[in-house]
Amino acid sequence: MKTNRQKGFTLVEVSMVGLFIVILGVGITGIQYILGKGQLTLINNSISVEETSRIANELVKELRTARQGDNGAFTIETAENNKITFYSDIDKDGKAEKVTYELNGNTFTKTTIKPSGNPPIYNPNDAKSINLSDNVRNHDMPAFFYYNQNWPEDTEENPMPTPADLDKIKLVQIYIRVNPKENSPDTDYVISSQAQIRTLTTIR
Repeated sequence: MKTNRQKGFTLVEVSMVGLFIVILGVGITGIQYILGKGQLTLINNSISVEETSRIANELVKELRTARQGDNGAFTIETAENNKITFYSDIDKDGKAEKVTYELNGNTFTKTTIKPSGNPPIYNPNDAKSINLSDNVRNHDMPAFFYYNQNWPEDTEENPMPTPADLDKIKLVQIYIRVNPKENSPDTDYVISSQAQIRTLTTIR
């Protein structure tokens, strides 16, 4: 006589299936986390590069239109490896602000002072500073290079030694290496631009 045996899952089989589902879920979650973290890193890198490019472009525009200070000061006040101070009407209000860009370690800052009073002065107490980036990785490479009117024919005296002779500066090169990762030089993004200061350009 044949007997009907009821087929079904044993407790062990159910447990194994449940464990497999848990492992599969954890694996998928881990992959999603890794992919998400990688995507976030790419986004952060892109934002950092984009912001630094915008800063460099802004600096170039301000340098090109640099002019004498409202107090009669020369167009450029400081020309060092990692610091430049000049006068330029950056907000288009008809008055020249005193502008300083400085790289200190990995931090790139911008400081502006608006003229005040009559006769106009640039009061240090009116200085406003903003942090432009903490991801600059120039190390020993200067952020600024200075060239005289004989460039590019003259390669012996260019770039000029710093602090540069203010009366001879005609062109400034900005060089910035940016990377949100501190010790990954192979993935540094280099931003290099040149600004010819129109008010200091002479016809040869």
